[in-house]
Amino acid sequence: MTAAKNIQHNTLDFSLSVTQDAKELSQLLHAFEEMRKELKQSLAKQWQLEEDRKDMTAAIAHDLRTPLTIIHGHTEILVEGSKKDPERLSRYLHTIYTNTTAFDSTIKSAARSISHRKSRLCRKE
Repeated sequence: MTAAKNIQHNTLDFSLSVTQDAKELSQLLHAFEEMRKELKQSLAKQWQLEEDRKDMTAAIAHDLRTPLTIIHGHTEILVEGSKKDPERLSRYLHTIYTNTTAFDSTIKSAARSISHRKSRLCRKE
């Protein structure tokens, strides 16, 4: 019963000993041990995928914040009065354009990465 409770609580760092007293009980214990090993392996993969997903989300968020911050700052300056200086206006609009292009590229790259990841996971199943 201890083994069943361990498995129930995802505590999988143990092994079941197989006795030779009763063949049927031994087979049952062997089957449970195999299930425990497979469940442990499956959960480890699932936990790693979750960690990878968190890391990827954090990286994408960082990559998106940088151009957005630049765009926001330049837009604030434009709103505050760069309309009077055409050269400055042109520079700032160029910076905004460059960063929106980078932003768009980051989004497309993230979408491709997610799509590739989904297709890879579907092939594994």
